[in-house]
Amino acid sequence: MSSVVARSKIVGLKVYTHDAKLVGTVKDIGFDLKEPSKLHILVDVGGGSLVEMPLSSIAAVGDIVLLREGVEDPPPTPSPAPPAGEGRG
Repeated sequence: MSSVVARSKIVGLKVYTHDAKLVGTVKDIGFDLKEPSKLHILVDVGGGSLVEMPLSSIAAVGDIVLLREGVEDPPPTPSPAPPAGEGRG
């Protein structure tokens, strides 16, 4: 069985840490222009924020993407500011 995972299979999958914490959803795969051999998954962590995670941080891909033990959780996403005029009372 091949160990190659197609982009179409991974994009849209939920990403979880090794201890079952939801990180976000894979939005795309990208590479570093300075080091093209370094590939990353771009993970939507909420609030429109994307986090780059190296492919080497992935332990398994199936119905979800499971990260390796020792991979740190991405930084928390700040909550968006309320629209102007809201929250005043």
